[in-house]
Amino acid sequence: MKSCLTKSSHKVKKRLNFQGKEFLVTGFSSEKTKEIEGLIWKYGGIVLLDIPSPNSRGKGSARVICQHSPVILCLKKLKTTKFLYGCAVNALILKVDWLTDSIVAGSILLPEKYMILSNRVDAICTRSGKLVHLNNNMYIFERVGIMLHGKHSFCTKFAKIFRHGGGQVFKTLQWLIKDLDDKKIFIGAIIAEDESTVSRQLKHCAAEREILMMRKTSTCLCQQMIFQRLLFPWGGVKKYE
Repeated sequence: MKSCLTKSSHKVKKRLNFQGKEFLVTGFSSEKTKEIEGLIWKYGGIVLLDIPSPNSRGKGSARVICQHSPVILCLKKLKTTKFLYGCAVNALILKVDWLTDSIVAGSILLPEKYMILSNRVDAICTRSGKLVHLNNNMYIFERVGIMLHGKHSFCTKFAKIFRHGGGQVFKTLQWLIKDLDDKKIFIGAIIAEDESTVSRQLKHCAAEREILMMRKTSTCLCQQMIFQRLLFPWGGVKKYE
């Protein structure tokens, strides 16, 4: 009887590999997404349908053990909101094979060989089998202020990403300039969904104050800032290839 109970509890434990761990799934067909989400729920994980509100991140230091950032599951580098969010908060962004291989192994595997962006974070498995990643970097957009110019959906999407990364979002150029003058931020940028819709006056004011006017498409822009760290000449954030 005792042997049966032990085997039963072992099975339950294996079924709870990802107990309490949050996941975001992106870049798959709807059918494949449902399949992956089903596995996550089955083995104790939690599937988030969208990225969390920036307000839920809190004001804690980035130099802490980050146990609460969701794991991003995908196949490759993407331009989706979920993927860019993962970059902004320095989350684990893993190939979906990590999930299935961990299930087959009966325990959570270390993520190194499954990382979409190599060397982004250090991760450990605790004795209880929980995956914990160590984040020793400042936020990616720390001391960076931006003004977004475009449709409401564009502004909402990228405002959430920048705030998650520690950046400040301004509705007007006046307030952006004020924080630059007060040295509350180091770098200011205007990010336009479509540069042709930006007025000459706004471009002139930005140039006068040496505020970056991003001339590329929104997706290319975010990839450049996140993957290459173009906005950080002081070297506060590691560069990742």
